[in-house]
Amino acid sequence: MWFDFDEAQILGQLFRLDHQYIVTDRIEKELKSLNVPMLKKFGFQSRELTGELITELVKLRARYTGPGIADLSALVLARGYSYPLYTRDSLLQEAANLEGVVVRESHTLLEEMIDEGILKRAEAADALAVMNSRLLTTRLDWKDMIKKWRKP
Repeated sequence: MWFDFDEAQILGQLFRLDHQYIVTDRIEKELKSLNVPMLKKFGFQSRELTGELITELVKLRARYTGPGIADLSALVLARGYSYPLYTRDSLLQEAANLEGVVVRESHTLLEEMIDEGILKRAEAADALAVMNSRLLTTRLDWKDMIKKWRKP
């Protein structure tokens, strides 16, 4: 998700929403190409998993072989603290749903940004088009959303 918003050049606007953005230290290590110190000034947070959550991570890794360990660490954090999990990774979404974790995607944040007046509909459409272009398989629901947001 972080790379999507960065690629769409709206990462800074994301922090204007009234949300806390928390990732695990494993996810933070994957964000090398982003300016993490700057993101932390906006409120971005990184948490180390507790021993209990690491035990849960090991259990989930045995149960779900599709998502990577960093992605599963995000799932463990979300479940452990009752946070929603933002991801567009279908295997991680499936695991999260099975674990009872609320899953949201990038487009829901864009919808909030429109509702809060942070982005205009056309800007959100452009951002979602960039995000959609980064996928291996184009999302038809996102194409429909892009068309809807571009209508006057």
